[in-house]
Amino acid sequence: DDIARKIVDVLEIKLLGKEQTQLVKLYSESREAYSLYLKGRYYWNKREKDDNLKSIEYFQEAVNKDPSYALSYSSMGMAYITLGTNLFFPSNEVFPRAKKAAKKALEIDPNLDEAHIVLAAELMWYEFDFIGAEKEFEKAMDLSPRNADAHHWHAFLSMFSGRTEEAIKEILLARDLDPFAPRKNTDVGQIFFLSGDYPRAVEELKKSIELFPEHSSNYVRIAEVYLQMGKYGDAIESILPFAGQQDFVPTLAYAYALSGEKAKAQEILENIIGNRGQKYFSAVQIARIYVGLGDKMQAFYWLGIAIAEADIILAGLKVFPALDPLRSDLRFNELLRKVGLEK
Repeated sequence: DDIARKIVDVLEIKLLGKEQTQLVKLYSESREAYSLYLKGRYYWNKREKDDNLKSIEYFQEAVNKDPSYALSYSSMGMAYITLGTNLFFPSNEVFPRAKKAAKKALEIDPNLDEAHIVLAAELMWYEFDFIGAEKEFEKAMDLSPRNADAHHWHAFLSMFSGRTEEAIKEILLARDLDPFAPRKNTDVGQIFFLSGDYPRAVEELKKSIELFPEHSSNYVRIAEVYLQMGKYGDAIESILPFAGQQDFVPTLAYAYALSGEKAKAQEILENIIGNRGQKYFSAVQIARIYVGLGDKMQAFYWLGIAIAEADIILAGLKVFPALDPLRSDLRFNELLRKVGLEK
């Protein structure tokens, strides 16, 4: 704590009163619990499936050592949110657990900014309560204006709500505050992609690949941009080295569908649907493949399943470009109403 104060003094960083309090706040007196917490944060920040599962194990061990460790509960919630937003598990398996962990953290410390971020993310991506999510993000940013995670996920809420300029400002701020977090760098490209600025999205994702070549999300994200630009060969080239990874498979099928290799797309699609009981695949992503194949009836069928499953991609229904061919259909407006994006 003394070292932290001295660093702030030397760098002449101006902290608000609440930030000053956060700087020196002790969340656990147990060194062992603190060490476990740090290991959990290390693995969570990688954002990959196995790393996130490992991070949850560490956070759980930390609260086993110190049941009053609010920060470890909230970080566990962050890890569950990440498992959901990366489409590693069905929404109903991870988001309720995230909410439970955040609520536990707030029972211990009602002013823990990270716990409010978890609640905001759960409301946005699972309950589609965008007004409630906005309030929780505002609470988190009021408690800690320099919290990079708050600005990171708030960028998506801004984008989903049609506030594009705010979304770009927020994601760039998040990266400035936490420049060595792989996913924040990737999501700068993703926000520009969702805004429709494909050249800037490619530029940012190439920077992210250069910085974090091991971060696989970079490659699926840049492939998705290439697909919307009509660069099908570049997209497939980006995906193929990861074709065995669960989160890459639907995008590869979509790429084959758009590029005219419909037999390959259909084969992958049948495997996805056939194996859905063993591995989770987003219903929206399945709908996207059918869009690529030109089958609107099946696309809307799977979007109906997505509604029933509270698929997290539905939060971005207004801005998800792969679904553009469906927007003129009256059934799409009904989907927007069900998600709460239209009255």
